[in-house]
Amino acid sequence: MNTRILRRNAKNLQLSFFTSVLFVLLLSPLYISAQYQPTLSADNLNWKIAHQQLAGRIMGELTVNSTDNSDYFDLHFYFTEGSESIYAGTIREDVAGGKLWYIEPNSTDEKLIFDLELTVNEIFMNLGNPGINMQVDSVYEVDGLKIIEFDASTKWDEPIRFIEGVGPNTGLIWSWISGGFLDPYAVCKYEDEVLVYANNNPNFLGCEFDPMNTTDLTIGQILVYPNPAQDKLTIHIPGLHIKNTIYIVDIYGKLIYQTVTSNKELTLNIDQLSSGIYFLKIQGDDYSIYGQKLIINSSK
Repeated sequence: MNTRILRRNAKNLQLSFFTSVLFVLLLSPLYISAQYQPTLSADNLNWKIAHQQLAGRIMGELTVNSTDNSDYFDLHFYFTEGSESIYAGTIREDVAGGKLWYIEPNSTDEKLIFDLELTVNEIFMNLGNPGINMQVDSVYEVDGLKIIEFDASTKWDEPIRFIEGVGPNTGLIWSWISGGFLDPYAVCKYEDEVLVYANNNPNFLGCEFDPMNTTDLTIGQILVYPNPAQDKLTIHIPGLHIKNTIYIVDIYGKLIYQTVTSNKELTLNIDQLSSGIYFLKIQGDDYSIYGQKLIINSSK
């Protein structure tokens, strides 16, 4: 009789112990193993953001800074790397739900800009084209990180994607249309100055524009050659407009050269330009615009 009582008490004690352990695990943060990798994961975060302007394709930078309100972070955007920053709104994150909300400057309205809980065929607003929806095309993982891919494309030869731990491949400010950053694209992400993400987009080589992604290019009747160039650059524009304005801009957005011509062909002496990447823009008298990236290998 005493033996049966002892065994029963021991069994009850064992059951109580396991119940207590399970209860502790349920309350422990370690139990929340399903939560996503955070996008806002460090005190010092920045993204290289490519965007398009009249001058061509430009590489800018987006930084995240903590605020007095622990739920929100301030965003600052550098139009070109090394330029003065502008305030780009605030953002907050729900890590467990894999969601990001963004508030534009001079606004109090939150926008859901990122959601890792979406499933195939679900609808999400294409924030780069307000009023137009896009549909989830596929959901998959790469290196253990969840990726949501849509049936809509960026302007950088790639579907719009939500990437766990990175954010939208269109960048955290892709819904800020009035900010003037056309077709933003998140090229790379750094945490405390350590590179943690780099795209595999063919327009880029690592975290920079791919200098080999430009060749002699004819669009319509426009021909720019040679490219890469060394001392001279020829622009052939027959039969388009009575008058064309030609601009060359460096990667920081600084105007290097400007001229107005009615000639069908123009040869520019560029031997005073330093080696590097530039942007050529030709604006016709009907406001049509042609743009191309230039590579200059200076002989000086």
